[in-house]
Amino acid sequence: MRTIWQDIRVGCRMLVQRPGFAAAVIACLGLAIGGVTAVFSVINGVTVRFMPYERADRLVFLVCSGIFNGRVPAVAAQVYLDWKSQNRAFADMAAYQLHEPHAASGGWTQTQEDLADLQGLAVTPSFFSVLGMRTLLGRALMDSDQGQSVVVLSHHVWRDKLGGDPHVLGRSVLLGGQAREIVGIAAAGYRHFPSLSGISVNKRVDYWLPVSGEFEKESRNCWNYAVLGRLKPGITLLQAQADIDRMLQTQREQYPDKTPEEGRVLVEPMPQMLAGSVRTMTFLTLGAATFALLIACANVINLLLVRSLRRKTEMAVRSALGSSRLRIVRQMICENLILVLLGGGLGILLAQGGTKALLALAPRSLPGIEEICLDARVLVAAMASTLLIALIVGVVPGIVVSRMNLANALRGFGMRATSGVGERRTLRAIVVSEIVLSFVLVIGASLLIRSYWRLMQVELGFQSDRVLTLRLSGRNLSSRHDELLTRLQSLPGVEAVASSTGLPLSGEPSDSRPVNPVPADKPLESYPTAYIRTVSTDYLGVLGASLARGRAFTIHDNEKSTPVVVMNEALARKLWPGEDPIGRQVAFGDGTRVYYDGSGETLVEREVIGVVRDIRYGGPDQDPPLEVFIPFAQRTRKHHILSFAMRCHEDPVALTKAVRQETQALDGSFKVEGLSTIEGLHSELMAPRRFLMAMLSVFAAVAFSLAVIGIYGVVAFTVSTRVHEMGIRIALGAQRQDILRLVMRHGVSLTVMGVGLGLCGTVALQSILASQVFGISPLDPLTIVVGVLAVVMVLLLACYFPARRAARIDPMAALRHE
Repeated sequence: MRTIWQDIRVGCRMLVQRPGFAAAVIACLGLAIGGVTAVFSVINGVTVRFMPYERADRLVFLVCSGIFNGRVPAVAAQVYLDWKSQNRAFADMAAYQLHEPHAASGGWTQTQEDLADLQGLAVTPSFFSVLGMRTLLGRALMDSDQGQSVVVLSHHVWRDKLGGDPHVLGRSVLLGGQAREIVGIAAAGYRHFPSLSGISVNKRVDYWLPVSGEFEKESRNCWNYAVLGRLKPGITLLQAQADIDRMLQTQREQYPDKTPEEGRVLVEPMPQMLAGSVRTMTFLTLGAATFALLIACANVINLLLVRSLRRKTEMAVRSALGSSRLRIVRQMICENLILVLLGGGLGILLAQGGTKALLALAPRSLPGIEEICLDARVLVAAMASTLLIALIVGVVPGIVVSRMNLANALRGFGMRATSGVGERRTLRAIVVSEIVLSFVLVIGASLLIRSYWRLMQVELGFQSDRVLTLRLSGRNLSSRHDELLTRLQSLPGVEAVASSTGLPLSGEPSDSRPVNPVPADKPLESYPTAYIRTVSTDYLGVLGASLARGRAFTIHDNEKSTPVVVMNEALARKLWPGEDPIGRQVAFGDGTRVYYDGSGETLVEREVIGVVRDIRYGGPDQDPPLEVFIPFAQRTRKHHILSFAMRCHEDPVALTKAVRQETQALDGSFKVEGLSTIEGLHSELMAPRRFLMAMLSVFAAVAFSLAVIGIYGVVAFTVSTRVHEMGIRIALGAQRQDILRLVMRHGVSLTVMGVGLGLCGTVALQSILASQVFGISPLDPLTIVVGVLAVVMVLLLACYFPARRAARIDPMAALRHE
């Protein structure tokens, strides 16, 4: 132990004597470890803290695909009960649906002030046990709670709304106009779940209450519950899928009129459902950060190895004075470990700032963004990584030193004895690995940049500049719609106002129905399903959408005139390929009665008066949906939720306060949400791709810079060890161009080998990049050719400077030095 402390003291003294070298190594490792730790904190927040459920890898969602115009997590209560009792693959199942006190289904009642604007889940009693959710106070919901007026509150509501009162159990809170007894407080962290409006993730779940006592009696036609299950031990996803397919087929045979014939129910893993949209993005970023860390480690190994080779004479003298080879190697390893541990400590300190920087760049829609922090798990992982790096970086130079022939160092002369073939081969192998890793990152970043540029060039089908959007909900919205448009239109700076049941880029759900021509020339079920958007007269004009043919709506298209529609080009091509749809008749479905407000009204045939050019509602990377537009005056039902678009003369953001005040002044029960510009919606939609592009570009730049430094260092070191040889060559008549070619040949061989292996790595990773690029191939020839040329040119330039210095060696000075 005494000799180890002596090695540590000597190592610290040696580092103090070479502060520049120590600072370079510590900074290099600190930045790399800090970057990886910051990215890992994002991964931890998105994949671990975001899903704090027991064995989340065994949890699955059951998602309808192709049944209701897309993918939605919704089934009927009776279907769920059949699955729960008849399945063979699941240990247990649970069902839930979104519960909002202010929703139309809740009667638009107002909650008490301290619990306003909450949203929660109505769940079956098995919900907590399936997920393995724990409570901080009280208990979870039980079978006897079904239909009872009880509630379990989330930890953040208990903390923020109720002051963390430990005696809150037994109190009542008003939710949806009904007093509910608090029976439990959930443990911290449970607040995210997919909604029923699609695969999007709710940012907040505030409470859990039991489903109604009429749950078992609900109709099989009401598919409005999401279902999740926990797989039995040993059951695979394929086996669970086969089990669901079997039960769904049985239900179709038993209840042919109440079970959809088309589509299927898919078994989706919980991690994929909750964070699937960003898992690939975050892991790609972690991979890029890891590549940069590996290159930093390679550079540090090179620095330590070169330093060890330059100290060969010193070590030979120590050996001659009685030090054993083991003691010498241990001393070298001790010095290296001190450097790496200091670099790791710096990295952990820098990770805090790096995490904040990532959060500033990350899209606000990133699932689990509130959970991202440097917790104990991240710090333990960072320290473990540092110890692993210390083991590798510290030991590799020590192993090389242990193989040196120290006796030759005393017999040799100066620089001629500082390196052998084995040491130079090790240095070259490390540099080639740096070039390979950096090349893959450079090509990946270049592909994402080109892909992002392509996305930004895609025409969305409307003009997004100077348009303010908002979403309103309220029971009087339909009756006060025209008055609201007039008041918003009168605001200073407003050019035009329009309403719709779904705006582009907003992700808002819209009604959808099968659309068929009249008369129909084939079975009705063979016609496509389209989104039915109820819009005000000026909607297309406010958006700046252009007509391909026909006309837009006017004030004369009212409840007393002929029912009319405008459809988009995609739907027109489906219904009448190669023909003019103007003047044709369409119907929604087969005349099924409107079920939205229970009025019994029948949908009527409508005349096509216009065809609008396709609008990409989901963003530039999504195909335009099939759409039909109906004038608001001819709406088929009452609307409790509407979106409004306002085209402004100047900056629309300046109008947000006035818009909110005007809507509240008209009706205080209106709930205003989603005040944003369309440009802001577009920016937020593109944020994940922009974030990934920025992160890969940063890490690629860092990695490539380190690779350039690495190849420069190796070539410069090679020149320094061959000064005597080059002096002799010049003395015997070699020209400076010959020396230049000699050194450049060494650098070129490293570059060609590294780029060649890097191309192989790019081909191997194309399947990962394929999901992240748009409009180009993951092996886009132009990107790869430009990337190869750029990388080769920069690397050769890095080789040129030490080669030029070698060509200028004075042979007499070199020979006198020896």
